[in-house]
Amino acid sequence: MRPYLAVVSARVRMGLQYRAAALAGFGTQLFWGLIRLAIFDAFFRSTTAAQPMSLEQTVDYLWLTQALLLLLPMRLDADIQQMIRTGTVAYELARPIDFYWFWFSRTLGWRTAPLLLRAGPLYLVAILFLGLQPPASWAAAGGFALSVAAAMLLGCALATLMSITLLWTIS
Repeated sequence: MRPYLAVVSARVRMGLQYRAAALAGFGTQLFWGLIRLAIFDAFFRSTTAAQPMSLEQTVDYLWLTQALLLLLPMRLDADIQQMIRTGTVAYELARPIDFYWFWFSRTLGWRTAPLLLRAGPLYLVAILFLGLQPPASWAAAGGFALSVAAAMLLGCALATLMSITLLWTIS
C-alpha cells in the first residue's frame, strides 16, 4: 500500500505546482459558464411553456458541471503516454507491484490536484456571486462529496484502462 500512497502524494504535490495553469482553467470555466448561463437565461425568458427544470435548478446544474468537468476522463496522462511510446514502460513492468493499481494511483494523483485547484474556487465564486445554491442539508452535502469521490475513482479507473489499452495497441 505504501508505494501507491507515495505515488498519489508525489503526483498531487507535482500537480499543485501548476497554479497558473489552474488559474487559467478557473478563468476558462468561469467564462464558458457565464456564456452558458446567458444562453439558458435567454431561453427561459423567451418562452412561457413549462420547462423540465426551473432556472434556479439549471443554474445549479450548470455551475456544478463547470466545476466538476475535470472528472471526465477526456485525456490520458502525458507521462504514461511518453513511457509507452519510448519503451521506458518496461521499468514499470519490472517493479514488484501491481501494475494496474500503480497506474491507477498515478492517475488519481494526477487528476486530483487540478480538480481541487479549479473546482473549489469556482464552487465558492458560484455560491457567493453567481446563484449556485448551497446543499439543502449536511446530509445532502455529504452525499454530494461521496458522489464526487466515487466519480473521481470511476474516472481514474477509465483513464487507467485507456492507458492500458494504449500500451496494448502500441505494443
